[in-house]
Amino acid sequence: PPEVSFIFQINDNETFVKKSSTLLPYLNELFATDAVAGFEYFVDKFPTKNPKIIISGHQTADKTVLLFSTKIDERTFRELLSTLRIDSRNYISFEDAKIYTFGTHFKRFNFTYQNNIFSASEEIELLKKSMVQLRHPRNLLSNKDFMHLYKMVEKNEKQNWLILNSRQYFANIPDKLASQYKQNFNIDKSLSSWSAYQIHLSDNELKLTGFSLDDGTFFQKFDEQPAAKGTPSFLMPLNCNYYISFRVPDKNQFIKQYSENNSAASSTAINQYKALSPSATYYFSLSDDSIAYHYLIAKVDTNSIKTEALLGANQTPDSIIYYSKNSIYKSNLTDFNDLLSSFHHKASLRYFIKQEEYYIFSDSPVSLEYYLKSLATGTIDNNQQYKFSKSGLPTESNYEVFFYSEKPETISQYFIESETTSNVVKGLSVFSLSFSAPQDGLVPTYVYIKFR
Repeated sequence: PPEVSFIFQINDNETFVKKSSTLLPYLNELFATDAVAGFEYFVDKFPTKNPKIIISGHQTADKTVLLFSTKIDERTFRELLSTLRIDSRNYISFEDAKIYTFGTHFKRFNFTYQNNIFSASEEIELLKKSMVQLRHPRNLLSNKDFMHLYKMVEKNEKQNWLILNSRQYFANIPDKLASQYKQNFNIDKSLSSWSAYQIHLSDNELKLTGFSLDDGTFFQKFDEQPAAKGTPSFLMPLNCNYYISFRVPDKNQFIKQYSENNSAASSTAINQYKALSPSATYYFSLSDDSIAYHYLIAKVDTNSIKTEALLGANQTPDSIIYYSKNSIYKSNLTDFNDLLSSFHHKASLRYFIKQEEYYIFSDSPVSLEYYLKSLATGTIDNNQQYKFSKSGLPTESNYEVFFYSEKPETISQYFIESETTSNVVKGLSVFSLSFSAPQDGLVPTYVYIKFR
């Protein structure tokens, strides 16, 4: 059925089963995979070893239900009925086909065979819907956006794939977030409609490498931008648990794309951006007990963007604040957050310090003093989880997210109370993501997730 949330295309079932075993508590919550063991019971009865399997996830009223499909011949199906000791006359008739039931692994499965396809699901209504869909000319294969990605998936018959209907899969995420974070996660056309990833599972890690469709407005900001290397980790304090980076080396192209694709573009924000003309920006936060400070690091051409041009009105040498051999200046800028993303707290540009070719902005001298104090204790390079994250992502990208949860409380603050006991929230250690500029309608995308 076309309203699918996700699809696993399993080309190497043996590897998938073996590698996913240690991640099952998390995969169960993310993809309702607790039913997979029951599907595998059927697979073990087939004479064909390592068959190609499709497992799709569909959202019902209150849960996600899986649909399992694979190709077998009629003789294999008859042998399956015999092996399971199912009376071939004991079935439900539907659409000129037969639906059988079988219980295993504490679940009851409904299954059928038509057009050389074996299909099974816990939910009989989903199975019936797929049976009707099989005969319908308009299905996912008639969706040009889906097929643009799926043609690439079909060419690789060795790897296991995860295909996400992103807008469908993430639609309920805002309902799980704490109220103050809901606005940072808007499910609309800013997201890609479809993404496809090769799956790499190992112990407590999940790596996804693939592509997203370039049909989300968020990606348009990076059109024709060359990928760039490097995160200024020497400017990221050790207690930095997340950052978001934007690398747009061609500033004029970025402004052109933004203005053309945003009819309500703020001329003030654009002018603020032009005044600084950063080739890369990095948002991050630091916490001091219950206080959160927000920062923006801007990489600029310091030969053309002088400190004096950024100073606030009536700035005098006496108004400069000195802390630990650093000068804290008042800025004439406010913010240009909306040009980049809503997926972070807004960072004020009221005050700044300069480090080599970077300007570090925040909303007060106090927050910048805390930043310098934190930086003196060590940098994010000394965080082993950060090293894991970087090893799972490409060295060049245009957009990158890093999030590190030292303890469950770090991430639980983002969710409503009922979600804080989930295995994913309690177990997530690292989440990182990066993508590069679109190429031929596809956005190279990488995801790295590590659990405790």
